[in-house]
Amino acid sequence: MDNKIILKKNLIDVCKILDNHKITPILLGGTLLGLLRDKNFIDGDLDIDLGVIVKEGIDLTIWYKVFKNLENAEFTIRRASSRGVITFDRGYGCDIWWINKKWDQNKMLYYGVYAWNGEFRYPAENFDNLDTLVWEGKKYNIPYNPELHLQCEYGDWKTPNPNFKQPHDSPCFKIL
Repeated sequence: MDNKIILKKNLIDVCKILDNHKITPILLGGTLLGLLRDKNFIDGDLDIDLGVIVKEGIDLTIWYKVFKNLENAEFTIRRASSRGVITFDRGYGCDIWWINKKWDQNKMLYYGVYAWNGEFRYPAENFDNLDTLVWEGKKYNIPYNPELHLQCEYGDWKTPNPNFKQPHDSPCFKIL
């Protein structure tokens, strides 16, 4: 089966499970890039990337139920990190990243996503309000001003770059 068909089914099913638990999924990374720029998943992409804004800590009771629902939908949990990512798959992977509101050393507000011993730092306005993207008849949450968000993450996001390596080529990635 075509990977884009599986990725689409995974995206729909994961978003439905999160929505059922009143958790707002947000398209991130290559998933956002592909659906916005290419109107589809990027050729060769092997996972979907979602974010969840963490406000007052993580309610583990709800996430336990989310895990159970994912397992019932035949997803396999591969990793759950208290630092910020849940990785699971059903043929192709899915990452859910914690998005945390933070202050930098200059007292500038930003949203951070911990990954690979570093952090993606996005302007606060990207997540203070959300926008939506309609793709294949379904609405998905995306960062406010997705073009600015993608520029922050990829630089020239409008031109496909097969040599781009996440995270170290990302302008907004900082090693901690």
